[in-house]
Amino acid sequence: MVTNLDFLTQFTKGDKAKMKKYIEMYLDTSKQKMEVMKNALQNKEYETLKVAAHTMKSQARYMGITSVEADIVSVEHSCNEQNNLDQLPTLVEKVNSVLSQSITELSEKINSL
Repeated sequence: MVTNLDFLTQFTKGDKAKMKKYIEMYLDTSKQKMEVMKNALQNKEYETLKVAAHTMKSQARYMGITSVEADIVSVEHSCNEQNNLDQLPTLVEKVNSVLSQSITELSEKINSL
């Protein structure tokens, strides 16, 4: 599992309706931002990619997806500094892979709330 809902549980004080709301928001946002990241990378729109990665960093923290945080930060820094751009395809693919897994996990979890 790539998700850990401990933070969200504490943040919502265990309120299942609130948890469900935040998970639904994450699911909507993450799918959109993953597409934005792929398209921005393909079109070499590094500012757009940086903003999308920054948004996902915060969202991922709420869902306890810590395994990809360093990669998201690397995407942000590479875009901001315009260096190591050759590493972006691998980083974006890894980030999107973990986020895809989180979508699967949270889609299943939301049904039990």
